[in-house]
Amino acid sequence: MTDVPEVDARALGRLRLLGTGGQGKVLRLLDHADGPDAVVYKEYSPRVVDDVDVDALRDFVGFAHELAPGVRAKLLATTAWPEAVVRKDGVVVGFLMRKAPAAYTTTMRFGEQTSTELALVQFLLNPPEYLAARGLRLSPRFRYEFLHDTATALDLLHGLGISVGDLSPNNMLFSLTARPRGYFLDCDAMRLAGESVLPQVETPDWRISDVGPEELATPDSDTYKLGLLAVRLFANDQQSSDPRRVPVRLRAKVTASLRRDPDRRPSARSWVDALASAARDATDTSDTPPAAEVPPPRVPEDDPVIQPPAPPTRGRWLTAGVVSALVIGIITLIASTSTDTTPTRSAPFSAGTPRLTLPTYVPVPTIGLPTGVLPTVRVPINRLPSELLFPTADLASCLLPAGVAGDVRGGAGLERARSAVTDVVCEVNRTQRSHIGRIVLGPVSALGLLDWARIVGYWGEGTASPRIVAELTKKAGGCARVSLQFDSAYEVTSSGVVGTC
Repeated sequence: MTDVPEVDARALGRLRLLGTGGQGKVLRLLDHADGPDAVVYKEYSPRVVDDVDVDALRDFVGFAHELAPGVRAKLLATTAWPEAVVRKDGVVVGFLMRKAPAAYTTTMRFGEQTSTELALVQFLLNPPEYLAARGLRLSPRFRYEFLHDTATALDLLHGLGISVGDLSPNNMLFSLTARPRGYFLDCDAMRLAGESVLPQVETPDWRISDVGPEELATPDSDTYKLGLLAVRLFANDQQSSDPRRVPVRLRAKVTASLRRDPDRRPSARSWVDALASAARDATDTSDTPPAAEVPPPRVPEDDPVIQPPAPPTRGRWLTAGVVSALVIGIITLIASTSTDTTPTRSAPFSAGTPRLTLPTYVPVPTIGLPTGVLPTVRVPINRLPSELLFPTADLASCLLPAGVAGDVRGGAGLERARSAVTDVVCEVNRTQRSHIGRIVLGPVSALGLLDWARIVGYWGEGTASPRIVAELTKKAGGCARVSLQFDSAYEVTSSGVVGTC
């Protein structure tokens, strides 16, 4: 084997964060000789470093450098393959790879805003209304070309002794403007000549282990997931495995690929010619409907605007803080006692619901407090807490429910996701104080104190792994767009920062 390129982390120069995920973070090399957008550095998180098979990672890097120039060019055109090992104080902490070409980004709409995003395939596996809202115009020809180029890439990889393993929409990019249409990320999660850099994992709803007791990361498991990808791309769905959702000319190939017996599945190569022929015959006219106009949020006409006078003394600052905390506490109390989970509708009060007038005193200092009667509210007696707890300043945002962009649609699942995102904001803010937090929220916690969250994308309602994209505003200024994946109980199973707002 030729010498494996290795770099000291301290020699990388200036770095800028691109995104974070479960295994670590990805940073741009601003001072690289090929320019600031040429090379990126994947730095493993401390909890992952000890699990890295260093010999396997060195084999991955050396493998690409030993290929013939033409084959190496094909490999790098479709994958973000590791190209240099990075060490710090002698310990392997990550690797360098080429940044995904600009063709694998796309402009999308999120509410009233437009931004350039990494073109993750997960965006494509959604209903036409979702695609239209994002400004993604897809045609039958594009779908065939994307599958053709993916099958071609798999054929190349399998011929080189590489299996993708975790083939899923989170690890693939698409291009609406260039060929090949697909591009593979997280190549250190692949398997080369039977070796893996890290233990093999699979994405929920894309697990070959759900099919049967089958070895992970093989050409046969890749072909099975290619069949799933075809179904879900044509079905505009995240979870379907029904071959009837694909065009008739592909149905036999998809059905064969989804067989439980891996020995009876067709190879990736057998897909290539069939998809090339289908792409030539398909129309290039978009079948995505035009985006519907989303009306702006209604602004209440009669809501009072309260402008407290500027307090001249410290005593009045304290008074204002207590009053504000009390009002927030009352609002939270009312919200917490509602038993109706129907979105946008308050819980009705029956004639038998007791009417409760809160007393004009609270168990806090009352010097300087206004003497008027506090607001009268209706709450069930048996749901009253024993005491009101007033939040500290940095946790007050826990009381603000996450917002939802006007073009995001969903039912009860969206409300559960909204509640879960609100809890994430609260937990992340607590982590900043205690420095103790869940590993799964590590990428989000790294953003620092948060002000508020707004859901701008939601899919997978009623499934085992719903997902959202949310915009988080930071107390220090700025806004980050994050991806959260949940289980069926809306507990977070993975998180990552996917860009800025």
